[in-house]
Amino acid sequence: KKSYYCSYDKIKLKKNTADLIMVPNLMHHIPDIKIFFHQIKSILKKNGTLYIFEPLVRELHQEPDDYFRITPYGFKYILKTYGFKNFQINFNGGPFTAVGYCWDQALQYLPKSKRYIMKKWLEKEMKKLIMMDKKYKKNSFRKNTSFPMSFSITSKLVNK
Repeated sequence: KKSYYCSYDKIKLKKNTADLIMVPNLMHHIPDIKIFFHQIKSILKKNGTLYIFEPLVRELHQEPDDYFRITPYGFKYILKTYGFKNFQINFNGGPFTAVGYCWDQALQYLPKSKRYIMKKWLEKEMKKLIMMDKKYKKNSFRKNTSFPMSFSITSKLVNK
């Protein structure tokens, strides 16, 4: 049985062999993204696809190995320097589900005896929060503002 486990800076895959690389919920745990993207570029075939999924709203976790929160526009800027183009960005959640997520995380700080009642309340209210995200999509005070919980960005490696 062959193992493909390796460090992000020493990926043991052959060059120009991958049509698709998926990086789900991981980028914020990589301390040197320059090395990582260099590895990705080496492994992907020309016109290969890179898919990244990342949270924007998230507690510090797996400390101390939680390094960055980069917006999709930041990733787009970085990826362009590595020869990626044809970007597609998708957003998930919104400000109201962000409140629900933060509330759920906050419950983990309560003693178990107090957590149950608040968790039941949140489970009931979460459906309302999700509906509010669907109904109220635009900030009515500030322009050029959005509040997604997470995003995915897909791009093609065109310059090898």
